[in-house]
Amino acid sequence: MLILGDSYSEDLVNMIFENNLLPDADIRVRYIPARCQIYRESEDISVFIAETNRALCAKAVPAFYAGLQTFVEKADIVIFAASWKEWSAERLPATLRNFGIQPETRVVVVGRKNFGDVQRKRYLDWSLAEKLALRNEVSADHLKINTLMQQNLQGAGVEFIDLHTLVCGENATACPVFTPEGKLISYDGGHLTQAGATWIGSLLKGHSVFANSAPTP
Repeated sequence: MLILGDSYSEDLVNMIFENNLLPDADIRVRYIPARCQIYRESEDISVFIAETNRALCAKAVPAFYAGLQTFVEKADIVIFAASWKEWSAERLPATLRNFGIQPETRVVVVGRKNFGDVQRKRYLDWSLAEKLALRNEVSADHLKINTLMQQNLQGAGVEFIDLHTLVCGENATACPVFTPEGKLISYDGGHLTQAGATWIGSLLKGHSVFANSAPTP
């Protein structure tokens, strides 16, 4: 299994290991900063990269692709997991086609996640009931990009894991802040705590990529 992406792909790896998913898989990970995004076409996309990040991306993007094709060709499953931006999400179907992935290789795209404005100090004295009742409104940009990915990846020959729907519900504009045990899902609204990775990873067991992957106790 080859996992490609930014810090959200690292969250995915944590979900896998916290739940002992895919215990027999040989997992390789290749990282690219979210500021640079996963993109593989000929269009000049420098206009989408903040000027302060262009020097970083000029080094990070070639490093991401260096020797990558060998791993892509050997992988049984390639998973793309990232904090997608609108411009990269729009171009994702073409980007995937240009990766040279073998027809028999399973391709999975993991969508964005967002838990709104997490205010950790505010929740210190809250009861479990108060924590479980809390749902934060998520950004309009997040919802727009998630809908865009749902639409654009249909018929693209890939499997889309819609984390937003999985965690927050169908067409939800607000998401839970705490796990069912009352532990914070995310410390900053985007990246997962250990408890968040454990809980969301447990939800992924129902997806065909991970279903029945954990060893029998």
